[in-house]
Amino acid sequence: MYIHTFNCGLYLVRNIESGTPTTRFVKGFAGTGCGVPLLIGHFWIQTVPESFSVVSLDISDPEHPRDVSSVSIGKDEYPHWLAADPTNTRLVLNSGGSTGNRLFIVNFDTETGALAIDRRFRDVNDTVPGLKMSARRWPNGWTGTVWPHGSVFSR
Repeated sequence: MYIHTFNCGLYLVRNIESGTPTTRFVKGFAGTGCGVPLLIGHFWIQTVPESFSVVSLDISDPEHPRDVSSVSIGKDEYPHWLAADPTNTRLVLNSGGSTGNRLFIVNFDTETGALAIDRRFRDVNDTVPGLKMSARRWPNGWTGTVWPHGSVFSR
């Protein structure tokens, strides 16, 4: 079992079924405030606010997680929450409490662990990927800013 912390540490817990479980630090990410990770196959996908990025690790060797891929979402964004679509090939990522305040789609290759920002997912007439959540006119007629905390795909 892995445990991730908001201080950006990843710990491996072994012997859970025994009376003497052990915990070992196996990976650290820059800074603090690391948000909600995902586990897809043998890939651990982690938000890392300090580097404005999302990181993919190969954890097929649990004792030695290996960096596979990363994407940056920009220095005015704060990656926090991830969720996968039913195919695990598209991830929704929110930038919580940031100046940029965008919602992103990140493409994920389930075979290689590669991550890529979907640059087609953006506001009309905008060149920056992602949907801006600030100063926006919403379908109900209200204009203002929302701060998404978590997002999920539905069928």
